[in-house]
Amino acid sequence: MIDREKVIKALECCLRNDHKKCPYYSADILDTTCYTRLHTDAITLLKEQEAKHGEWIDIWREDDPDTSSHARCSVCNMVSARPVGAYCKWCGAKMDSEGR
Repeated sequence: MIDREKVIKALECCLRNDHKKCPYYSADILDTTCYTRLHTDAITLLKEQEAKHGEWIDIWREDDPDTSSHARCSVCNMVSARPVGAYCKWCGAKMDSEGR
């Protein structure tokens, strides 16, 4: 399984041109090998996320009974504060309930 946070951190390092902090960086290998590993993992991660569809499930808080201030992803069960987006920030699932 691809480590999503590792891929994100590596892409952020590339954007900052701070390659030595990249989790794929190794002084023992060529930079091109580092980029190849990152690109392969990023593409794999995106392909895995394409197939995920879910929905936000309201979570009612006792201290805020009139509104739903949090929601749980039906795919990965992680909780996000409202407002939530069209995609889960944890697993990348598209929140359209397609195929359910």
